Amino acid sequence: MNFETDVVGRDIIEKARQLFNEHGVEAVNMHQIAKGAGIGQGTLYRRFPNKGTLCVCVLHTQFEQFKAITTQELIENAAQPVVRRLSAFIRSLLFFALELREYIRPILSAICADEKNIQGWFQAEPYAFMHATVSKLLEEAAAAGQLRPQILPTIAASLLISSFSPELMAHFKEQGYSKEFISEQYSVTFIEPLFIEAPKAENDGN
Repeated sequence: MNFETDVVGRDIIEKARQLFNEHGVEAVNMHQIAKGAGIGQGTLYRRFPNKGTLCVCVLHTQFEQFKAITTQELIENAAQPVVRRLSAFIRSLLFFALELREYIRPILSAICADEKNIQGWFQAEPYAFMHATVSKLLEEAAAAGQLRPQILPTIAASLLISSFSPELMAHFKEQGYSKEFISEQYSVTFIEPLFIEAPKAENDGN
């Protein structure tokens, strides 16, 4: 739905954003959002069939910012080794997932609850952008003979992206791990082993 011309839709998204910021995503239900927006639940559900769909729209601005920043960073650092550019992108993705994990949980829950739409996540813009970015970097490494020959870029990209579950991110935070430490562990565990004699990935802030 195009919310540029849908005033009610935009009002719902803004009210949801306010309630999420005030009370946390998990604590707010669809009834509270409808009441806060001054509309009936039928009006709400015609635009947003579930909380996950609404969260996607609330996150749109944040994702567009993430996309613009990481794309520009990749352009500016094009001369760096692939392993370092990939590690930097995964680091940014990890920080994004940690910061917005409360939003991501209902999105994934809504998808998993509807088996007919389970492919929707893999066709959505966020996944498509992340997958294309990681795949492109791994394909570049493969073409340069830097990637281990048994690695398939498209599969490796899917596995890397899928590891950022909100439950895992919450668990890491509860364990007291800093985002810098988690990022370093991702690099040495999942990224560097993909490459043949890869130079150490740089992690800012360590």
